[in-house]
Amino acid sequence: MDFTFTEDQEAVRDLAGRVFGDRATADRVKEVERGPERVDRELWAELARNGLLALCLAVFIYIACRQEWIVLEQGSEDGPFGYDFSQGYTSLERDQVTAVPQQP
Repeated sequence: MDFTFTEDQEAVRDLAGRVFGDRATADRVKEVERGPERVDRELWAELARNGLLALCLAVFIYIACRQEWIVLEQGSEDGPFGYDFSQGYTSLERDQVTAVPQQP
């Protein structure tokens, strides 16, 4: 397999690096963390202006659709990772296994 980035992937990487490098400096992060919201709305707006949020959404939609295709093709709801996370519980919860703290 060739894991070399394509020109488009390199362009996205460089753009994200510039946006985060310019907008998410250590001083800016500290400033945002001290604020009441602790959300950098300027950074999110810049990510949206540059199309990076749309790109992330497109990748998410692709993965979700691919997952559904796998379910339809294989007739399995376990997904690509061998477990159906849509059930909302872990195997421990499903099997009603409880963890008991170790006594010192």
